[in-house]
Amino acid sequence: MTVPEWARYKVADAVRKPVDLGFTIHATRGTKEFLDGQGVSSELVLKLQEGRPNIVDAIENGKIRLVFNVPVGRKGKADDSYRPGRLR
Repeated sequence: MTVPEWARYKVADAVRKPVDLGFTIHATRGTKEFLDGQGVSSELVLKLQEGRPNIVDAIENGKIRLVFNVPVGRKGKADDSYRPGRLR
């Protein structure tokens, strides 16, 4: 999960129940730090440009099965654009 700052409080409340039910939340660095501060556990997942293993690797390996993403602006578009044909 990667979420812009303005939406993080709403997302924190939304993911509490799935976490309580035993689901694992994978979050990019800023979102993870925010969730940690809200008492919501998550695991770090790297963006594409941050190295490997990254979010695409986790999706391809079946570690991530559902992605919540709220891209914002040009940087968000670059961060959230996966190479065509890379994902099945």
